[in-house]
Amino acid sequence: EALLRTFTECWQASKSSSVCKKAGVRFIGQRLRRWWPLSIQPPAKEWVAALPKLLWTLKDRDSKLSLESLEILADLCRREHPHLQARQQMSFSMAHHRLPDIAAAAA
Repeated sequence: EALLRTFTECWQASKSSSVCKKAGVRFIGQRLRRWWPLSIQPPAKEWVAALPKLLWTLKDRDSKLSLESLEILADLCRREHPHLQARQQMSFSMAHHRLPDIAAAAA
């Protein structure tokens, strides 16, 4: 758990355009897809809440990373969520962050 906490702190502190942020999104996607919805490890809620903010800070600068982040969120939304609190956290987080139009940026 300490290792995940350290990773989370480094990932959150890194700039949206950094290699750490990009590799972190891949790692987060792998972990969330493996854990969700069977068990939600402590940093998972923070990661889910941080993805919309990442999209907002990226704007149209990295369509590949934006798409990867959106795919993670969409995949989690399609799954059954026995943990209502995590689902509510994701809905709250996404509702309060305006997402950039990456479809236009990717075109």
